Amino acid sequence: MEIDHLIVGAGTAGCVLAERLSADPARRVVVLEAGPDAGDGTGVADGLDWGLRATVTGGRAEPLARGRVVGGSAQVNGMGAVRATAGDFRAWAALGLPAWDWERVLESYRRVEHDLEYGGLPYHGDAGPVPITRWPEEQWTPPVRGLVEAALDAGHPYCADLNAPGARGIGPYPHHRRGRRRMSTALTHLAPARGRPNLTVRAGCPVERVLVRRGRATACWPGERPSPPAR
Repeated sequence: MEIDHLIVGAGTAGCVLAERLSADPARRVVVLEAGPDAGDGTGVADGLDWGLRATVTGGRAEPLARGRVVGGSAQVNGMGAVRATAGDFRAWAALGLPAWDWERVLESYRRVEHDLEYGGLPYHGDAGPVPITRWPEEQWTPPVRGLVEAALDAGHPYCADLNAPGARGIGPYPHHRRGRRRMSTALTHLAPARGRPNLTVRAGCPVERVLVRRGRATACWPGERPSPPAR
C-alpha cells in the first residue's frame, strides 16, 4: 500500500498528527504503534508501558512509566494537564525561538482545551477537544486536604487555577478528563478520525529505526514484538 505519511508511535503527539494529516482526504496516513489498541480508550490494563527505570535522588532506580499503547503515556499517567510557566516560554523566545513566545503559545493552549471551570477567561479555551477540569474541594480526599492545609500553614498562597499566567502556590491539580474518564488524545483526536478511509492504525507494530535519505524518511525497520502484558 502506498502512503503519504507514516507516523511511528500513536502517543499523545502521534494521535494528534494522525487526525490533522488525515483531515485531508488526499493524504493516506498510517500510524504504527508498538503496543495494543484499546479502540475507544476503555479497558486499558495496567502495565502497558516500556518498563523503563530512571535514576533519581540518592542514586535510586525507580520505574518511569511511558505508555506502550495507542494513546501513549497519556493512557498511563496521572492525567496532569499543567502548563509550563509564561516566564519559561519568554525565556525560550529570547534564546532565538520566537515561535515559542508565551503570547503565541497561549493561542495554541486556548485552541486545544475546553477548560470546564475557567473557559470564559481570556487565557483559557472553551471550545477545544481536550476537556480540562479540577476536583472541587468537597471531593478532595483526606490526604489531599491535609497537604493543602500544610502548605497554607507554611505560608504558600492558595491558587485555584494553576494554569493561569503567573500562577503560584498550591491548589487543585488540572486533569485531562471528563468526569472520571481519562481523555487522552486517543479519544479527543484519534477516535473521531478513525472512520476516515485514508487513515489506518496498526497496533502491535514496534519500529526499531527509521531510514532517512536526503532529509526524507523512506523506510522503517520492525522491532521486536511486545510481550503480552502480565495479568
